[in-house]
Amino acid sequence: MHLRLTEGLTMLEHHQQPFVKLFEHGTLVVELYAPQQRDLQTPHTRDELYVVANGTGWFVNGGQRHPFGPKDVLFVPAGVVHRFEDFSEDFAVWVMFYGPEGGESATPPLHLRLVSNESEWQSVKHIRTEVFILEQACPPEEEWDLFDDTATHILGTVNGVPAACARWRITKSGDGDGLAKLERFAILAPFRGKGYGRQIVEWTIDQAEKAGYLIQMIHAQAHLQFFYNSLGFRPIGKLFDEAGIPHIRMFRKGSRA
Repeated sequence: MHLRLTEGLTMLEHHQQPFVKLFEHGTLVVELYAPQQRDLQTPHTRDELYVVANGTGWFVNGGQRHPFGPKDVLFVPAGVVHRFEDFSEDFAVWVMFYGPEGGESATPPLHLRLVSNESEWQSVKHIRTEVFILEQACPPEEEWDLFDDTATHILGTVNGVPAACARWRITKSGDGDGLAKLERFAILAPFRGKGYGRQIVEWTIDQAEKAGYLIQMIHAQAHLQFFYNSLGFRPIGKLFDEAGIPHIRMFRKGSRA
C-alpha cells in the first residue's frame, strides 16, 4: 500500500463529502479529510489517529485545545468530542480508524452515583475547588451557593478515586413550568480526555428524566458549546458572563417531552 496526498486530494475533488476512504485492511480504515471553513464532525465510535498532511490551525480534543501543523500526529479515543478550528485553506489530514467499536482503550470505567453521605460530599467539594476555584479562578462566594443544600449531587470515581462531579436542581422556566438545571460538571485533570465528560452528562440527564424533568437547561461555558450540541442541547440567546467566564444558555428536550 502506497498512498499519495496528491492522489487523495484529486479524489476529494470529485467527492461530495469532505473525506474519502482510501484503504481498508482488517479493522484499519485510512481516509483523507479536508473540511472547508468549518469542521462539523461528531465523535466517532472507534479510536482514531490523525497525521496532518497540509496546513495549520487549532485542534480541540476533549477539554484540550492546541495548535497543529504539518507532520503532527494527533490521537483521539473513541467517543471523545474533537474538531479542527481556525485552519488554513490548504488543510488536509490523514485519518486512521482502527480497533473495535468503543475503542481499544484500557481506560477504567467511571462509576457514577448520587451523593449520599458526608464523605462523598467532601469529595465533590474537593473536585469543585480544584477545577472551578483553583484552575478557573471562580470566586468561592460564587461557587458555593444555597442551591447546594437542595440540589441532587453526583460523584464519579475511577478505581475508587474521586474523579468527577455534577449536580442538578429544579428551576422554573419562563412560563412557570419546572425543568432541570444541570450544573457544576467538573473532572479532575488526570481524568480528562477519556470520555468521562460525556458519560457524566448523559447520566445526569438520565437522572433528571427519571425524576420527570424531560426538559433540561445548562449554562455552558462557551468553548464547550459544540460538546453540549452533540448531547442534544441547543443554544438560546447571547453569550453572558458568569464568574468571569463566557457562558451560553442551552436547552434540551428529552424524547418524551
